[in-house]
Order: sequence, then C-alpha cells, then structure tokens
Amino acid sequence: MIDPLVRVKFSTHHQRKIPADETAARDQLRATIEQAIEGFQTQFPQSEVIEVEMHPCNCDECAAT
Repeated sequence: MIDPLVRVKFSTHHQRKIPADETAARDQLRATIEQAIEGFQTQFPQSEVIEVEMHPCNCDECAAT
C-alpha cells in the first residue's frame, strides 16, 4: 500500500475525545486536499507539489497554549 500523499496534523488540546463525525470530516478533508493536489499535478505535470504549509494564527488563545 502506498502512503497517503497528505498528512494533516490536528491540534486537539481542547478535546478529550474526538467525535466520530469529526473523525469522518478529518478523513474527508485529507481526501479533498489530496485530490486537489493530484489534479493540479495532472494539469501541470512539470510542477510537482512537494510541501503544503500552514501557519498557526496569532491569536491570544493559541499563544497561551
């Protein structure tokens, strides 16, 4: 089996247990991102996506953790 193209890390510091609907939504998010990247690479085969980076927000709540 091939490793998935997309690995998403979630911050769960405010949750003790992740509900099933959120788990399903996370799986769908990964699939949607992966599909978008694969579509881009099919359309533009000479540009390979090698990294997707997100930056955390700069709000007080995140800074406190």
